[in-house]
Amino acid sequence: MSTSLLSHFIDFVLTFADLLALVCCLGALSCRLWIVPTDGTVRRAPRILQLLTRIVGNSLAALAVTSLALLWWRSTTLSGEPALKTLVMLPSIVTQTHIGHIWLIRAAAIASAWVLWMAARRDPNRDVLWRMIFLAAAILAFSRSASGHAADAGDFTLKEWVDWTHLMAASVWVGSVLVVLLAVFPELARLEASDSKFIAQFANRFSRSSAIALGVVILAGTYNAWTRLGSFSALLDTLYGLTLDVKLLFVGLAIALGAINRFVHVRKVSAWAEATVVNSHQKNNGAVSEQSRLVERFIHTVRVEGAVLLGVLLATAVLLQQMPPKMSMNMASTSHVQEFSFGEPVQPAEATRVVKIEATDEMRFKPGAITVGSGEIVRFDVTNTGKIRHELVLGDEKDQREREEEMQAMQMKPGEAMPDDANTISIAPGETKFITWRFPAKPGKVLYACHQPGHYAAGMEGIILFLAVDIK
Repeated sequence: MSTSLLSHFIDFVLTFADLLALVCCLGALSCRLWIVPTDGTVRRAPRILQLLTRIVGNSLAALAVTSLALLWWRSTTLSGEPALKTLVMLPSIVTQTHIGHIWLIRAAAIASAWVLWMAARRDPNRDVLWRMIFLAAAILAFSRSASGHAADAGDFTLKEWVDWTHLMAASVWVGSVLVVLLAVFPELARLEASDSKFIAQFANRFSRSSAIALGVVILAGTYNAWTRLGSFSALLDTLYGLTLDVKLLFVGLAIALGAINRFVHVRKVSAWAEATVVNSHQKNNGAVSEQSRLVERFIHTVRVEGAVLLGVLLATAVLLQQMPPKMSMNMASTSHVQEFSFGEPVQPAEATRVVKIEATDEMRFKPGAITVGSGEIVRFDVTNTGKIRHELVLGDEKDQREREEEMQAMQMKPGEAMPDDANTISIAPGETKFITWRFPAKPGKVLYACHQPGHYAAGMEGIILFLAVDIK
């Protein structure tokens, strides 16, 4: 397996594990707060709530691990370098980059949820603690939206809020199905005919919760798909669109299975429960047998739905590794109309001077400062003397900050190349490229920086001063 494929595979595995832990956490909390009836007269109810509590705790522990692993992996800058090399840079990445700030919010949400979970475990009947844990998990989910594709338009935009709404609803839907399979159904099968009311209440609440969450998923997902695809044709002629097609196929199958449960099995369970209550004064040995058949059909359908929803999660993790088609189109269209406050690109033949720059694996440009004359036309020959990919981006502080956030939002991998632009070149190891630039007639300054993952945070930046003098 090539280094690039291995990098994508590791990122995919970590992303899938993180998503799975998040949906299980929110699914268990949804079951604990709204789906599983807290009927103290049912013998197995305390056992179900205990299992849900354990799943929340295990999910939070897994989220702590995946959060650290994702931060380390996405901050890795040197292929094959010791892990210590990256660990030394982590404090700068956490404090100086957008993705680092989002990670701090995520870490605070996990820590808060963990403290609240410890208190709730000692006093499980305090629903306010479980609601606070759910709020912390919702903030944690928002940190994922704020560091993914939805963040390309900026913080707290409509795209980001809709993406978060989609993630929350999908987590409640998918997570509750998976958690019910793990914690509720093993106990549900052991309940007696006298617990028919509890079984019917659970089945109806579970089906209703899934239906509401699914409605939100469809609405928010439609908006997300349109803003990221840009056209219906992208569903068929782009890798992102084809992956989305697979995901939608899985979602369609899950919807069909959910409909079968809601309109067939849940209704039969409810009718059985009502009949059992009416005939409770009679000793009916057939009630247990009838319960067993109805509950088993209900459970079997949900099991198949759970397997299909795991396919949805897998497809989602794959989508998060790809650039949406509309983002690619926007980048291509804006590159032709972009204007700069620090001059303009010109043809190489117009250059009156050549300045050589080296991009090194020590995360530095050599030289780190350049002086040019105002109005001068300079060709910058940039050579990558290292063994990993670098880039050079000309821009002021705002441009550099936006470029860094854009690269983080697209979740670029170390060594992954972006297309060259008027003020940007991507340079492979051992390669030399150039930018020719006419500087303004008035004095000023411009920065040049590398925004490969982790490079800018490590200080890979230089400055060009254009002075009101003739430089020879």
